[in-house]
Amino acid sequence: MTDIEKKIGTASLKTIAVVVALYFCGLFGAGFATRIDSPLVSRNQIEEILNEEKRKLGIKEDIKVNIVMGDYIPHTKKTNEKEYEIYLPKGSTRFCNFTHELYHVKDWDEHGDHETGYYLFWGEPMATIYSLKNRKMGRAEIK
Repeated sequence: MTDIEKKIGTASLKTIAVVVALYFCGLFGAGFATRIDSPLVSRNQIEEILNEEKRKLGIKEDIKVNIVMGDYIPHTKKTNEKEYEIYLPKGSTRFCNFTHELYHVKDWDEHGDHETGYYLFWGEPMATIYSLKNRKMGRAEIK
């Protein structure tokens, strides 16, 4: 028996493992659900709606967001104090991927850099919920 097992008990460790596994399955499932009927958007369409989406999220006007498209898995990177890059797959990408990554810009701007625990248990779920709620919003705006 390890020291941890002695302190909190084997049953507690198994419960924690199950809860963490269910959490990540739920997060993955919600992320997948956002993509089911989210429209495809091109780089031009994203650039057309970027400022409107920033406004909806409450991202300050002085925050610059650059869209970088290529052979990327969607992710966001802070490049300067008030500048971010959103990396998206080249060609067309899902509207929900764009809104998910834009949420990370808002979160970084408001709360600064995060520890892994914050990101996994607050930042990522909130971005997923936001993109799930807003996966169709762009349909009327995307021409």
